Amino acid sequence: LASLKFALPDAVLGAFELPALRSLQAFVAGPKALATLAAQPWLPSLRRLSLQVFPGMKLAGLAAVYERLRDVETFELLLAEGSHAEPELRAAWSLPRWPKLTALRITGCPPSVERLDPLLGSGALKGLETLHLQGSMGPKAARRLAACEDLASLTTLYTLQAELKDEGVAALCESPHLTKLQRLGLKGTSVGKAGLEALTATERLRDLVELAVDVSAKAPAPLREALAAHPKMPWLWALDAGPDGALMKSLDPRHRTVVRGDGITVDPLLE
Repeated sequence: LASLKFALPDAVLGAFELPALRSLQAFVAGPKALATLAAQPWLPSLRRLSLQVFPGMKLAGLAAVYERLRDVETFELLLAEGSHAEPELRAAWSLPRWPKLTALRITGCPPSVERLDPLLGSGALKGLETLHLQGSMGPKAARRLAACEDLASLTTLYTLQAELKDEGVAALCESPHLTKLQRLGLKGTSVGKAGLEALTATERLRDLVELAVDVSAKAPAPLREALAAHPKMPWLWALDAGPDGALMKSLDPRHRTVVRGDGITVDPLLE
């Protein structure tokens, strides 16, 4: 057995011998479940681990799981927002250096400056290619992210409900370390005049093929049109411009596909 999706109550996994297991999606449903997982002999060989923690479950044992992971390439931690105290949330962000890690997703644990700072300076994100963050981080945390040299290999960055404000959007656009980005998601941040100016003027996002933003209805029409034309993003082919489709009216015909915020896929050549 190489892949397993499993609800993880206390002590159940100890009954199985899974030497070939490489991918585990576990729903943490018991107070001792993480400690049980940490004791498994096959844990260091996992390449993909997704942990979804049920509301109310404590994170005791998570540090032990972190310590024993060795070959993990993709790691996901899905928490129920509001279910954990600050010490637990900081511990959740205290990732060790996993040398093979290329993809990281953490939800339900907003990436505040206080939680991010130790991680960004630890070398744990070196070599990372995909990063998904959910929850309020604000412009200050966005600036920290943009300044992190360890993210130089990042090709995919998705933030959801991050409340970056225009200042945070501009910081990401001008980062000297995020120039390899091919996919950038900024959903849940209302991008206004300054944010659109940064997106349309930057020379550092030329490799983007997908861009998802929520453009403010108050943003000037010329800037919305400039983003739709995207002259400094020559490879861009998928644009999610927000729920109202405001940018769809003036899309550059070089777009092959446009996915609107309401889920409708548009071929501009047929418009």
